[in-house]
Amino acid sequence: MTTVSTNASTFSASLPIVAAALGRSCGVTVEFGASVPCTDGKTIRLPDVEVQTEKAEREVLGLLMHECGHVRFTDVEGLDASASPFEQSLDNALEDVRIERAMSGIYPGAEALFNAAHREPVEQLAKKRSYSVQSAIPLYALSYPEHQLLGREYLKPLVGKLRKAIVKNFGEPLTRKLEELTLNVAKTSSLADVQAIRREIVTELELLSKQQEPEDPSGGKAQDKDGNKEQNGSRRQNSASGNSSEEPQDKECAENAKAALAASAKQAENPLSLSEAFKQLKGRGCSTARNLSESQPDIRPVKGDAERGARLVALGKADSAALRRALMPLVQSKLETGVRYTDRGRRIDTRRLCRLSVGNARVFCKANLKKATGAAVHILLDLSGSMGSTGAAIGLRASLGIIQALQGIRHVNPALTVFPGAACGRRDFATCSVVPHGMRLERVDVREIGGIDSWGPTPIAPALRTAGKALAACRESAKIVLLITDGVISATMLRSVVDDLAATGVKVFGIQIGCDSGLERLLPRSIHIDSVEELKTALFTLTRDAFNAL
Repeated sequence: MTTVSTNASTFSASLPIVAAALGRSCGVTVEFGASVPCTDGKTIRLPDVEVQTEKAEREVLGLLMHECGHVRFTDVEGLDASASPFEQSLDNALEDVRIERAMSGIYPGAEALFNAAHREPVEQLAKKRSYSVQSAIPLYALSYPEHQLLGREYLKPLVGKLRKAIVKNFGEPLTRKLEELTLNVAKTSSLADVQAIRREIVTELELLSKQQEPEDPSGGKAQDKDGNKEQNGSRRQNSASGNSSEEPQDKECAENAKAALAASAKQAENPLSLSEAFKQLKGRGCSTARNLSESQPDIRPVKGDAERGARLVALGKADSAALRRALMPLVQSKLETGVRYTDRGRRIDTRRLCRLSVGNARVFCKANLKKATGAAVHILLDLSGSMGSTGAAIGLRASLGIIQALQGIRHVNPALTVFPGAACGRRDFATCSVVPHGMRLERVDVREIGGIDSWGPTPIAPALRTAGKALAACRESAKIVLLITDGVISATMLRSVVDDLAATGVKVFGIQIGCDSGLERLLPRSIHIDSVEELKTALFTLTRDAFNAL
């Protein structure tokens, strides 16, 4: 019986911090909100998750460790774009073995996390009655070396069933050759080495595909040394195990080899992929086989009216100069940069008293304090249907003005997310990243800005959690969510999420547009505006209170 973890909420809150720390150690950025786990070698993208058990926690960490392994050891630039789907599946399988073996060698606890992520799908897969000709070889190329090289005993039932399937379809000689080649992954040190093994496996299959069933000159079946004709489906002796097993004729082996090598529309499924195993944690559909050469892009707006987008950006830029002065107190904090020594003061550094004997009276120490900006600000714009065309226009212009103002302040890392995704033309997603942390507005296609409009429900809780996880991966000391909404939201839901964010050091401020439902009652640090012209004065009030709270 699976027990619910009492620390589930703590784990969910700390996961972005752990992800960011692991990512920094591997020199990579970790982002949340993707539809499937993936990496392009520079960024690890993970779905938003809600884990409820200790087992699920370990599975999530196993997934994260696996993706960090690809970032650290897989040369994404070296991926073979000309490889067939079958060849890509072999590359993925062998590379997974290589990077997990390397990560286990560096981090002693990695193997336990990998086992937690692999065990359940392995047990389910071992219960299958049959395996397709095309998926059996990549799957065996993954599970056999993992069992032999990494000592994963829970793979033994699956390895046994797969071996029987491969012997049945391709014969004992190819099976032994496949085992020999896949174990060579222990000698590899790069993706190029893995691809060399894959090419040898493909060569063996190509040679097998060219073999034909021998026939005698009279047109009958080939005869054995006693003059008896062999029949299809005859029993042969298994030279490897010494046991009798049913093997196919040469012609059948050749046809199966051709089928395995045949190009297909999709990559052969890899049910042991950690990304696929994560599907059950995520609770909604995701693609089956993960291709290392493809990464899931951020959810972005569909392209719309370029003229409208350019006009909104220009209006925001015109507003930004005045908004910058109003926003400065929001992102400022006192920072102690060092100690200086003077000949007067209240604190004496006893280690420097010996200087008095030579007439040096600078034995008093004072802290050097200066105003510094070090803040990550996530603008969260509500563009649900209740905002209407007027509220949407004000909110979008205000957001663009604020983000351009923040970009002009040193050491400030702003971002802009719109919710729901329906407002960006992405009706299947809860949030839409317009400007992620670390990206400037100038790099955004104005057609994407022109495609944003008000539409759909108000998924406030998922949007706030998305912002919180994005901020958790930022290095800045002050972390702020600036929620822009019409205030038509659930009070209970808002308070719960805001409290969770506060527990992780994230402060939430609100800007209410055109509605007198009283966001201030739900979110004390908030202001109300009816037009962009009111924003500057209102921000001065908000930032004055915010500065005292930081």
